[in-house]
Amino acid sequence: MIFYYTSTGNSQWVAEKLEHLLEESIYSINTIAKDGYSSTDFELTEGERIIFVFPVHSWNVPAVVRKFISKLSVEGTPSAVYAVCTCGDDCGKTNENLSTMLDLIGLKLNACFSVQMPNNYVLMPGFNIDDPSVQHKKMIEAVTTVEQIADKILSGNCDAKGFYTSGTFPWTKSVLLYQYFKRVQCGRTPFKATDACVGCGLCAQVCPENNIRMQSNGRPQWRNHCTQCAACFHHCPKNAVQYGSVTKGKGQYLNSHVKFDD
Repeated sequence: MIFYYTSTGNSQWVAEKLEHLLEESIYSINTIAKDGYSSTDFELTEGERIIFVFPVHSWNVPAVVRKFISKLSVEGTPSAVYAVCTCGDDCGKTNENLSTMLDLIGLKLNACFSVQMPNNYVLMPGFNIDDPSVQHKKMIEAVTTVEQIADKILSGNCDAKGFYTSGTFPWTKSVLLYQYFKRVQCGRTPFKATDACVGCGLCAQVCPENNIRMQSNGRPQWRNHCTQCAACFHHCPKNAVQYGSVTKGKGQYLNSHVKFDD
């Protein structure tokens, strides 16, 4: 059983690869979140695994995944519990934080792996998407990494050494910088639609937290519970979604190998 959360398609791509390699059922946390987390009860078959796949947000577990886990109810005992994080560079202490969350609902995390994917966080100065050549290189390497992770899961190997990148200063990133991200960056934000907006409503459709509503004039309005996934920015077909002046001139990124639900 694979649960995945995605904003630009990177984690969806990994989840779908694992679905094929492991022959597991797959569920979108985005869809569950859009429905108000009303469908969080699952029944395991004998010997079934649980695998979480999600992007790292500020070196930590994304808010949407946190909320999903807090509401998750699983009937039956999984044979093992794994996680695969996607990241542009490194993951900090995401693995330890996830393990603590799962302990609270009675699940033991056996191993947490990571896969380096194209960067897509653009909502702070100094952050931008990777150059096309870097994106291409990361995607090629990710194919091998995912296959190796699948082999480990199939064999029951819980050793993530060499397959999880914590990076430098993991505590500083996952604790101090994450607290700044959570308290200052999230919630009410400077997102806006420029005059290039055509009122298609795609930004509202892809927002997992239903934080965007379309107004009577056909323009989007951002409310006060943004989680900084940046899906609205990257999915906008006219590049009309901007985050104040921070995203001016920055590129958009969507994983071209997946078909999005919305």
